[in-house]
Amino acid sequence: MRETALATEPEAAAAIRFDRVSKRFDATPVLDAVSFAVLPGQVVCIAGPSGTGKTTLLRLVNALTPADEGHIQAGPFAVTQAGTDLQALRRYVGMVFQRYSLFPHKSVLENLTMGPRQVLRRPRAEAEEQAIDLLARLEVAELRDRYPGELSAGQQQRVALVRALTMDPKILLLDEVTAALDPRMVDMVADLIRQMAATGMTILASSHDMRFATLCADLLARLDKGRLGPLLPPEKADAQVMADEPPAAGP
Repeated sequence: MRETALATEPEAAAAIRFDRVSKRFDATPVLDAVSFAVLPGQVVCIAGPSGTGKTTLLRLVNALTPADEGHIQAGPFAVTQAGTDLQALRRYVGMVFQRYSLFPHKSVLENLTMGPRQVLRRPRAEAEEQAIDLLARLEVAELRDRYPGELSAGQQQRVALVRALTMDPKILLLDEVTAALDPRMVDMVADLIRQMAATGMTILASSHDMRFATLCADLLARLDKGRLGPLLPPEKADAQVMADEPPAAGP
């Protein structure tokens, strides 16, 4: 595990900051006055039961879902402030969705190079070289000419992760990024995430996979009933607190 600064760092140093953020869908509260901070280069994983708002929390960071109350800061962007440049924000903050959202009519390599070429204005050769290198690190380089419909769920998941990384985001949001992967692939993805964090990339992930979380996260927290528990290093996080099910009642 990499040594990392914890919550004692100055608030201004945070790459992501939530200050009493709340979100409701109709009358249902999803997030209730959530506050936390993630420092540059940290990997933070949010655990908790399905349907408790983990995906919503991630989507708030790049304004795909608007907050009802509170303040969110992502790098230089005041996410909850009117007039924020959303296109610039979403170039700064990448996201890998549970649904991989690959273009079905384009090959893997075309999916991976479209953003860097059209948005970042990279030459084709440079974009392809970067994409193939990242594919190779996740053992899917041989799939570069295939189409998404020809890939397994696990292969699509790795391609979706590579697509986000090709845009060189400063912050990366990962929504259940290992859900379709076997244990060896989980290890490989966790290793790549640690490498990205070592370059200064800030990563906020949601996951049911506690093995993945403990492999790559600096800090873990549990989200349940709209409340976020304390951010703790993996070695201090109580397994029962982090599990999807509450601890069994005593005799």
